[in-house]
Amino acid sequence: MYLGNVVAVVLVLLTVPIFAALMRVPFFIIAPLIVIICTVGAYSVSNSYLDVVLMMGFGILGYLFKKLHYRWRRWCGYRDWRQGEMPFANRC
Repeated sequence: MYLGNVVAVVLVLLTVPIFAALMRVPFFIIAPLIVIICTVGAYSVSNSYLDVVLMMGFGILGYLFKKLHYRWRRWCGYRDWRQGEMPFANRC
């Protein structure tokens, strides 16, 4: 187990420059690749088109929430924990 951790640390340290170079790739090139990889991954789990539709649906829903500045806390009835209430206690 320790040998696996050491090998993993060495591999991560060796590949940091490669992953840092990926940050220079423009978003309009990376975004379609991410969508394709997510679609293939969603389909390959159970070979179901429904999984791909659900992935796209939740992605669009998340995009709309972000564009509309929707607050998750308001939907869940969030109360501040400093006032003695537990977050997400009743609804979520």
